[in-house]
Amino acid sequence: MSAIECVPFTFIPFDNTSEYITGDIRYIADTHTAKPFIIIVHGFKGFKDWGFFPYTAEHFARLGFITITINFSLNGYKPSADIVVSPENFARNTISREVAEIHSLINGIRAGNLHSCLVPYIHNPLYMLGHSRGGGITILATSQSDEIQKAAVWNSVATFDRFTERQKQKWIMDGGFPVENARTGQSLVLGLPYLNDIINNAEKLSLTAAISAINKPFLIVHGEQDLTVPLREAHKLREFSSEHTRLCIIPRTGHTFGAVHPFQDSTQALDEALKVTTEFFMQ
Repeated sequence: MSAIECVPFTFIPFDNTSEYITGDIRYIADTHTAKPFIIIVHGFKGFKDWGFFPYTAEHFARLGFITITINFSLNGYKPSADIVVSPENFARNTISREVAEIHSLINGIRAGNLHSCLVPYIHNPLYMLGHSRGGGITILATSQSDEIQKAAVWNSVATFDRFTERQKQKWIMDGGFPVENARTGQSLVLGLPYLNDIINNAEKLSLTAAISAINKPFLIVHGEQDLTVPLREAHKLREFSSEHTRLCIIPRTGHTFGAVHPFQDSTQALDEALKVTTEFFMQ
């Protein structure tokens, strides 16, 4: 079997800014594949090299897909770092910005500006796969873009507004909302831009409204025992979605399908999530 190329890239999503997306392109270079791109989107406190993301990207690249894993420009991570190294960036990130960055990334692919290795493939179909909060970003981007022909979400949120009114009031008074990364022990802060975004753009960022507008193949995969994003959120998304959407519940597993970081090995639940998602993307 031919080797998978892994090509790192940086991409500036907006004019007049110094922030940039970092990412990895994985593909088999010596085949003339017409298979789609899959943009793989991390969630809250996530990053492109967390746990199962490289493994998932390699899985699909081995099947002929061109996979793109990314760090959003303000997620706070840098390549080869598995802790937040720019907490000030993390603090000013917003949902609207991440959605806009996906659209800019797609434009870069289509224009041949993302990386020279992709120029032969710029007209290939384009899919998305998002995990957790990245699932919500995937839902919004898919509802807004004709370029995205299929999308799947793993353990996706059904709303970005996950805070009580009391928490929001304290957030406003303090100028930030404390967040602890249990994996690293880091104390981080969500700034006021995040709160203002989910409040002022509540209608635009509604995931139930967005998924109801998606009239293309869409897959929801959710762990039955997810304690981070409860299973009821998957059922809520399915309730508002069209007949083009399928819901698959993976039994006896949680938010990351039993996978950890640093990645050790796949799990039965992750294998099942990959299997059903592969079948969906290959149809």
